[in-house]
Amino acid sequence: MDLKDLSRKINLSRVGYLGLALAVLLLGYYAYLEWSNKVERDISVQINRLVLQENKLDSEDKAGLEDIKAKYVQLYEQHPTRLNGVRAFFLASSLDMREKNYSESSKKLLKIIESNPDHYLIPQAYVNLAIISEISGDYSEALAYLKEFKEKYPEHYLKNEATIAEGRVYTKLEDYQLAKNFFDEVVANKGDGGSEQAAQRKIDFLTIKGLITNQ
Repeated sequence: MDLKDLSRKINLSRVGYLGLALAVLLLGYYAYLEWSNKVERDISVQINRLVLQENKLDSEDKAGLEDIKAKYVQLYEQHPTRLNGVRAFFLASSLDMREKNYSESSKKLLKIIESNPDHYLIPQAYVNLAIISEISGDYSEALAYLKEFKEKYPEHYLKNEATIAEGRVYTKLEDYQLAKNFFDEVVANKGDGGSEQAAQRKIDFLTIKGLITNQ
């Protein structure tokens, strides 16, 4: 065997080993994806069961609601970086809102934003934070959250809801004409019927009360 034949055999051997190594890597990657998707499905199933239990509970059943909230938090703590793990934590914050525990709800929402900035529920988290601030009477903070939401997600489906919230806050600040401008924006968008009708009702209320003109 001359040197050229030996070199060719070594190269073929290398190709064979590299191909085998690549195949092993791909198999491992697809196995990981399958396992990861299964984990997400399992978390989703657990969440859906908890949601069903929550919906069956009376609003006065504090112990039952606290138990479900604790299970949401536990799912998040077990899977803090997973899509459905974060969803569970978001649902826990929503339960806090339902129970008017606004401070705890805000803490959870801020943690979600900080730890999972690309999660699909982040836009809703900003809107919820604005609602909590509005309820708490911190109107400047509410407007700041709504502004941040609209700057980061200008085409999000919650845009009309956020714009109505801005108008609502300015109504409470007694800047009625500016409030009307936000309601007019929603009516002009004609995005979804529910938001458009809600905005028009706000305008009609301000007009009936003589707080604005329609000019």
